[in-house]
Amino acid sequence: MSFKSGDCHFQKIPTTAHATEGDKTLGNWYTTLLNAHENPIKHCGDLDLEMSRLKLDQLGPIKQLLS
Repeated sequence: MSFKSGDCHFQKIPTTAHATEGDKTLGNWYTTLLNAHENPIKHCGDLDLEMSRLKLDQLGPIKQLLS
């Protein structure tokens, strides 16, 4: 199988502004991938310091991508 330029189309994953309710991090993305492949973990990587300071939930997979 070969790919030519323009074969892949990506859509932006809708998220909110940084450090607001509903914001997701790269750690959530990796957590989502691992959970989707039957490797359930609570969170992959370090937590975002600004989101921790604001006490925003940042653990777990991106649920919209697992449905």
